[in-house]
Amino acid sequence: MNDNSGKINVAKAVGKNGTLSVMRDYGTGDPYIGQVELCSGEIAEDITNYFATSEQIPTVCALGVLINKEDGEVLLAGGLLIQLLPGAYDEAIDRLEENVKNLEPVTTMLAKGMSILDICKTALQGFEVEVLDENPVNYVCSCSREKLERYFMTMSDEEIRTLPDESGKTEAVCQFCNKRYAFTRDDLERLIAEKNS
Repeated sequence: MNDNSGKINVAKAVGKNGTLSVMRDYGTGDPYIGQVELCSGEIAEDITNYFATSEQIPTVCALGVLINKEDGEVLLAGGLLIQLLPGAYDEAIDRLEENVKNLEPVTTMLAKGMSILDICKTALQGFEVEVLDENPVNYVCSCSREKLERYFMTMSDEEIRTLPDESGKTEAVCQFCNKRYAFTRDDLERLIAEKNS
């Protein structure tokens, strides 16, 4: 879905009518869920709007994906998220806005061979940059059979007993990673007994 400039038309694929939902599970009970209406369908703009609207944190979000025009494969992808701390001075905000306005697209900087630190220093030109920590980024789902069992135990005994199909089995699928968990009728009866003990 490219437009005439060669850019991927994300808004056309995503659409402009809908919501952006962010769920954070801190492992302490109910997850935090924030939700805002889409403002443009462009992912970076909608994320910026989410932080400003839902969490009241002034945020800069820049994202980019470079696609091989011949085979549609992703060549480069990256992003940048900058958030102001409470009490930021107007001068710092003005400087950051000026830096962001003059920032090249993320894919251009990556294609030039700039490192993540180079990109951060460019976006934060005029600020003192100190690297506090570095971690590899990867997708890891925190789902587990134990979490599902705890969820089942919040249901009534009758609801749990309606879960198995004709063969006496229930399958739960994680909505994030698509991992499947199978439970037999005996597994569910054990959970009911545990819940009621």
